[in-house]
Amino acid sequence: MTPSAPEKPLLSFCIYSSYVVTWPIWASGFCLVILNAVMPNVIQPPTAGTIWMIILLFCLYAAGEDVGREAAAYAILITVIAALFMLYVGSEYGWKVWPWLWTQLRSMQLEIPYKTIHIASWVSLVTWLLSLGQARINNRWHLYNRQLVRVVWGRRQEPFPLADTNLRCGVDDYMDALLTLGGGHIHFIAGNEHISGIITEYGAREAILLSAQRTAETSGAV
Repeated sequence: MTPSAPEKPLLSFCIYSSYVVTWPIWASGFCLVILNAVMPNVIQPPTAGTIWMIILLFCLYAAGEDVGREAAAYAILITVIAALFMLYVGSEYGWKVWPWLWTQLRSMQLEIPYKTIHIASWVSLVTWLLSLGQARINNRWHLYNRQLVRVVWGRRQEPFPLADTNLRCGVDDYMDALLTLGGGHIHFIAGNEHISGIITEYGAREAILLSAQRTAETSGAV
């Protein structure tokens, strides 16, 4: 089925899996390793391991659940940053805020060598790139004047008219925008298909919403 729209699409984009939001795992890992290579032991391995593990758990949670962060997530993040800051100040300057708290924080530090962080970051990066590649091959979309067309393995599939599509797309908050690299969530229902995922391009998200709005207005849906 060939769409009646012009051959050249107005916009092309990919819909990625939620794993795309885990990029801070390998990004922070490489940053810590490079910093240690340039300035050895400026961040001690236990502190670096703790920082990296917190980022890893945070990203895995974001990938498994809705990316949108609530106020509680920000409170937890601020608490963790404050705890790490107190660890740093205590290590460098000997200033220990509440000795009992200092003891607890020290006991929570994880002994993760920089070599382990380096290897795990490479594994994370390769997996992340494979996830992006799979989306570009099997989940690429073309936006025409009034329809979306899926392209799988380079072949055009059945188009979905925007007027008949329940399209929902948006960003929940700043953390969401950060983890999706400025993009956001997209979900729409076309026939029996439920398509959902993440777009990493802010312009694509806005263009899809604008096109859907114009199509709805033209078709009298709104």
